[in-house]
Amino acid sequence: MNGETDYGIIMSALAMGDLRDTQSRIRKRIFRLKAESKVDPTRNFDAYIRMLEGLESVLSGKESLEDFRKDLNSVKVSGYFRFVGNWDDFVNTIVYYLYYFIDRYNIHLPAFNSKRSDDR
Repeated sequence: MNGETDYGIIMSALAMGDLRDTQSRIRKRIFRLKAESKVDPTRNFDAYIRMLEGLESVLSGKESLEDFRKDLNSVKVSGYFRFVGNWDDFVNTIVYYLYYFIDRYNIHLPAFNSKRSDDR
């Protein structure tokens, strides 16, 4: 399990406006992490699952970006990202990209049409 891989896939799917792929990746990863936790109880993925669920909540409009930022700073998920130098900068980057993609594609779930907000 690699946080950078999930982050790359999720952010690239959001950049292309493919919210279904983003949601699919998040749900599959949560399912696999829960299954792996059951198989090997010594491995605890609760913090990472919480982060993914928070991301899904932001994209569905159930949680604000500021709440997600606070959650990322309080949850200890930095161990799942091996190549992140400064965690605060990484959190700011995630929040910036999410704000940009939500604004650009006018994401309002469940009614989402994969068009940029200025497209006719």
